[in-house]
Amino acid sequence: MAPGTYDGWLHELCGKKRLKQDDPWLPLLNSRSVYTTIDDFPILGERLLKLQSFNMRQDPSTLRGFAVDRRNPFNFYTFWAVIIVGVISIMLSAVQCFIAASQLALAAKEMSP
Repeated sequence: MAPGTYDGWLHELCGKKRLKQDDPWLPLLNSRSVYTTIDDFPILGERLLKLQSFNMRQDPSTLRGFAVDRRNPFNFYTFWAVIIVGVISIMLSAVQCFIAASQLALAAKEMSP
């Protein structure tokens, strides 16, 4: 649809706003980021709620899904904390094994006649 055109069908589907054009709250409500299904979508609101609840019940099943799913911030940050702490601990363990192996090699070299 071209910018600036009016879609009457969309207006009928989403319903008419209950605010008048001279209402002082109108600029704030037009710039808001949260909508209510009862006021903003009186016809399709119930279906939108069903779709949203279905989407919210879907859990990610792949590692990539866990990495990018931000619906539950607690799970998202816990996942990344485990990844970061795990990588750091594996790197430190590898360094520790390398140091132990080099100490063993030096001790064996000192013990040999």
